[in-house]
Amino acid sequence: MRKRIMTAAVEEMSERGLKFTMGDLARQLGVSKRCLYEHFESKEDLIRSILYAIFLDIREQHKKIIADPALPFQQKLRDILCVTPTVFSPTTGRMGEEIKRFMPEEWHRIEHLFEQDWAIMADFLQAAMDRRELCLMHLTLLKKIIKGCMSEIVDHRFLAQHNISLEEAKSSTVHLLLYGLIPRG
Repeated sequence: MRKRIMTAAVEEMSERGLKFTMGDLARQLGVSKRCLYEHFESKEDLIRSILYAIFLDIREQHKKIIADPALPFQQKLRDILCVTPTVFSPTTGRMGEEIKRFMPEEWHRIEHLFEQDWAIMADFLQAAMDRRELCLMHLTLLKKIIKGCMSEIVDHRFLAQHNISLEEAKSSTVHLLLYGLIPRG
């Protein structure tokens, strides 16, 4: 039931943003609000649980990609940067923007978790630099560039205005990061 509630909440957030109520969610699920509160203390607790589940999903995907000996470095890097959460669908940039704006403490907690996870990525990138599969550069700068690019492309208003899917935006951004602007050859 907990997963079902979280999935329905993601759908509500995709449609209404954070303006959904626990009453809206209960109606959608055909259960009482009391049932929701048996699983989550509050709407904020529900959203926190969703964010944490998404974070864990992304972390596990990253670990699997990095550990896959069959994938060459460029494919691993591309796959890592294009990861999308699989636990809840659809998740949108709008969700992230609203959480950042209206629940800044939760946003900072998730950012802190991703910061801790950067160590995995930094080790992966440093090993690639050591093998000369990646240009030598300062890892902190590379992190800033990657983080900046990825945070800019999840602007749901921009994507909607230009009819670009989040997946297309990620793919194009990753291609630009990996191969630059100038065609090869």
